[in-house]
Amino acid sequence: LRIIKFTGGEPMINPEFTKFIELICERGTPGNISLEIYTNCSYIPSPKLLSNLTKFKNIQLNLSIDAYGAVNDYIRYGSRWNGEQKQTVSRAIDFWLDIGREHDNISVIMSTTLSILNIFEVPKLMSWWMDKFKASGNKITVYRTALLATEYDGFFKLQLAHDPSYINLNILPAEYYNEVLEWAEKYRDEYNIKYPDLKGIPECIGASLLKLKQAASKTKGNVDEAKNLLTYLSTMDSIRKNSAEENIPTVVAKIKEYLQAQDKQP
Repeated sequence: LRIIKFTGGEPMINPEFTKFIELICERGTPGNISLEIYTNCSYIPSPKLLSNLTKFKNIQLNLSIDAYGAVNDYIRYGSRWNGEQKQTVSRAIDFWLDIGREHDNISVIMSTTLSILNIFEVPKLMSWWMDKFKASGNKITVYRTALLATEYDGFFKLQLAHDPSYINLNILPAEYYNEVLEWAEKYRDEYNIKYPDLKGIPECIGASLLKLKQAASKTKGNVDEAKNLLTYLSTMDSIRKNSAEENIPTVVAKIKEYLQAQDKQP
């Protein structure tokens, strides 16, 4: 056994996760095994669990965060970015960055799922994470010298949401994403000016910007799915006592603008 992948929500709140990790450690084989763990940062592990995790050969710790602050809490309902309680997203992020800095075998990655719900928030999230990660003292690989598993995904990556179809980017035509596409171009062009000490744009940042541009520039628009999204948001807001218009106003405004434009067509 060489690699084990744990997907979320939050796998570390499952008692079986702790038992499974303990079993491997008891058998004396964690040094032969790499872990890939997706966490939504709703849980900070106990000292015992953390001690066991650090025994593994490598850990790729993926932070499943889709936006910064309150917008993340809306998209991933149940999250708490800030608060008095111990288990908040911001505290978990700080925790894992500290662990990543202290342990060479642990790589921390912001793993963001790109959808219509968060595309207009990606510039804020990506810019914030770049500064946060750099200030944390974790290793930044600009250019890989080898295809090492611990560096392959860098420290930021975008994954595209395809299903359900009413949250993928194709709901809107490409021109509705112009502000995001313009930001991506500007961010790339000015990267070396803002971070001259890195002497280049990290591969993971360049790849994410490219994926963002390619995904947003090929969309055609889909009236039925746009209506489905508004219905979905309205339904979930009524259940959760929440408001899409307050939390993701740009998304709602652009969807309504698109639908109104279609209604006016002859």
